This record gives sequence, structure tokens and C-alpha cells, in this order.
Amino acid sequence: EHATMEFVGSFDNWGEAPIVMTAMKMKHLWCAEMIFDADCEGKFRNDSSWSANWGGDSFPYSTVKSGNNIQVKAGTYQVVFNDLDGNYYFFAK
Repeated sequence: EHATMEFVGSFDNWGEAPIVMTAMKMKHLWCAEMIFDADCEGKFRNDSSWSANWGGDSFPYSTVKSGNNIQVKAGTYQVVFNDLDGNYYFFAK
């Protein structure tokens, strides 16, 4: 289990102002509202560290854990991330 989960990327110079996610009631599920003014790329990481990080090959969701950067489209999203299987969902708002 992780104490914190963040989303970082080219929008914040890879960690200068990470988006901190909130733990959901079910362990290993995290959520956050995220706003991106421009297309960017990013990854999920744990505990302000790169010891474990998650990316993916598709947007707005992925069911395959990958080390690649997620190519995020500009917009406002409710994001849900599962740190066990690496699945993520960017729901447009």
C-alpha cells in the first residue's frame, strides 16, 4: 500500500507541482480532478518517488500497465487509478 499517489508530467516539469490524488474507500484506488490547458504527457508515481511509477499506451484509459508516458489531451477530467493493476481512466467533465 502507498501513502500517497501523484500524477506528474510535462505540465509540471515532471514533479515540481504534482497533482496529488485522493485514496478512495477501496484500497489501491485513487482519484482526482485534473485540468490540463494543453496536450501533455504524464505518469502516476507513488510517495513523491520514482521507485514505482505507472504509464500507459492509450488515452483516455488503459488496461495494460506500461512504462510509457500517457499522452494526455487538453481538458478537464475526473481520473481514477488502480495501483495494483495499473488501470487508469480519464473521464471527461
